[in-house]
Amino acid sequence: MEKEVRKGMLTEIVDLLANDKVRIIKRPPGVYGITSTWAHKDKTAWKAGSEVHSVKSRLCPRGYEQRAGVEGKDFNPDKIEAPTPSSETLFMSLALQVNRDMHCNVIDESSAFSNTPLEDNVYMEFPDGMRNTPGKDYILQLVNSINGTRQAANNYYNLRSKAFLLEEGFKVSTVDPCFFWKWINDKHLVFVLLWTDDFRVCADRESDLAALTKRFTERRTCVVQPGGEKYLGLVIKHDRKNGTIEVSAEEKVRDLLARFGMQNCNPSSTPAIPRSKLSKAPEYVDAEAQQFDLPSCAASCLWLARFCRFEILHQARELMRHMQNWSTEHVQAAKHLLRYLKGTQAMTLSLHRGQPHFIRLAAYSDSDWAGSPETSHSPMCSTSGNVLYLVQIGAIYAQSVTQKTVALSTAEAETIAACECTKRVRAGREFLSEIGFPQLEPSEIKEDNEACIAMSKSILTSSKSRHMKIKHHYVRSQVAEGEVKLVPCPTTDMVADILTKNLERPQFEKLRDILLGKAPGLY
Repeated sequence: MEKEVRKGMLTEIVDLLANDKVRIIKRPPGVYGITSTWAHKDKTAWKAGSEVHSVKSRLCPRGYEQRAGVEGKDFNPDKIEAPTPSSETLFMSLALQVNRDMHCNVIDESSAFSNTPLEDNVYMEFPDGMRNTPGKDYILQLVNSINGTRQAANNYYNLRSKAFLLEEGFKVSTVDPCFFWKWINDKHLVFVLLWTDDFRVCADRESDLAALTKRFTERRTCVVQPGGEKYLGLVIKHDRKNGTIEVSAEEKVRDLLARFGMQNCNPSSTPAIPRSKLSKAPEYVDAEAQQFDLPSCAASCLWLARFCRFEILHQARELMRHMQNWSTEHVQAAKHLLRYLKGTQAMTLSLHRGQPHFIRLAAYSDSDWAGSPETSHSPMCSTSGNVLYLVQIGAIYAQSVTQKTVALSTAEAETIAACECTKRVRAGREFLSEIGFPQLEPSEIKEDNEACIAMSKSILTSSKSRHMKIKHHYVRSQVAEGEVKLVPCPTTDMVADILTKNLERPQFEKLRDILLGKAPGLY
């Protein structure tokens, strides 16, 4: 493989020098460059019945050696951050795609960062594998924002991506700066969701999609994926005939099970033992339990929960709270969750077409009062669970979070949860109104606590509610302004309940099917 690595490094160096992304210059007085490292990826593949070995190499400057304001190691500390879209925006865009029956392409720009101009003076010493023939008096000057420099992601977003889309007539969302949209003739929608260097482009008309894709490919080297089925490790299947989008991470689940040797385990019917709760690990280190990589397992499960498997969010989040020290109890809980994933590998999140051009935001809000055990990291704190969905389409966001304060009553716990839900709903309403789908009616937040509903409508306070002024008044003010409306919901139909506690199998499966769009309730 050493021969392939050397070839990959040579290809990268030639590309950087030949395309003027890096220049060899005489070292300016007193300048010492940052160092670099190499990243290699095995691209071995089978072609024409034989195995072809190849390695893709990337030269990566050590950006952490850069110093603000110091010549030769320069960057602007106010221009290093780069946005990525929230999961709500991703699923909002998928909901628009299925509801309007839009056409889609995913465009991935090749060598994205290294094709972006660099506005600062950044110098780099000659890397390993590149002989400094001119001598020590020479150094490399970075002309483009090579991946690894502090300002690379920011430059790519502002100078290459955002600038191009604004030039094409798009507007950038103030709620999520990675979402760009425009209306053609006031009735045909085109939008772009930018995730680093992956552009998910959707258009009402196929001709508009083809025209924008052509302009992309004319001005940059891109890989175009028609239909946009594979995106961010997800498989997104748009069934235009039946009006559905299925979001799956089956391959990710298989990889996760194989990584922890659970590919042949017996499946379980729920993510956790019903009514079970995790306690804090003992102070001593459980050497046997530490052999299981709980942080990696919990983080992988949380990724799945955020992007398509909303029903495991509560248990994945619970495991994440024990990443610093864990015991056999937590390992068993993690394996139980993996066993559930084993039995539901093919489970998908479904979004439905619904009524044409009808977009209305609503939510479920619930809490598990004093649900954290006394032996946990947050003793006797409640757990908030919230689900945002588009009526007749499906769920777009799920949240499960431990409240930071101890609630003194169920009404207080529910109010804290409703406050968090109201903030998310308000942001969603702003986003939809901004891009052309005004929410003319208050968004319904379904709530199963009558006291919480009553307090949201009343200007009066009592001895039981005076101490929670801020959250109480925020929800009440949004109700008064007509932004949200708390409406009663039977506890048995409270979809957010699945995000606050470990339920018995019948109730879990009922709420899971509603949450994932397999049964009526959200659509």
